[in-house]
Amino acid sequence: MIYEDKSKYKVEYLGEKISKDLASYKLIIIGRYGVGKTTTLHKLMSKEATKEYSPTISIDTKNIQVKVNDTIIQINIWDCCGNEKFAINTPHLFKNASVTILIYAINDNESFKDLENWYNMLKENSNGSIIFLIGNKIDLENERQVTREEGEKFKSNYDDIN
Repeated sequence: MIYEDKSKYKVEYLGEKISKDLASYKLIIIGRYGVGKTTTLHKLMSKEATKEYSPTISIDTKNIQVKVNDTIIQINIWDCCGNEKFAINTPHLFKNASVTILIYAINDNESFKDLENWYNMLKENSNGSIIFLIGNKIDLENERQVTREEGEKFKSNYDDIN
């Protein structure tokens, strides 16, 4: 089980699979390097996150199937590189994204400052992606540099960020 909202949705992870017979949706994960994009991807897929992942140099993709209520769908997840040196080709990946997860680390003020650039790049290169904002690394509360209120304020500045 990935998510359950008693009133609307029950989402169950069914594994890494590819099927041409299912509705398919593209989900991209973006943000500055080191914010935990890859860890978030692994946590979404396995409910576990290990501490050590190699930096994503270009793009890492996973194809998974999930059951949403009674409907099985396929999600193509794109974990995009956050390093400016390697991320120059990232904008073209935004095209046809159904969902975007925009991530910053609460212990990295620079990653928070970069959000507007990532958001603008997304808006210039996508065609209507649903956007979610995640303040990551909450286990590092004692190192917090970005307050919850700052994250909420950023989100409230844009009508299309969930």
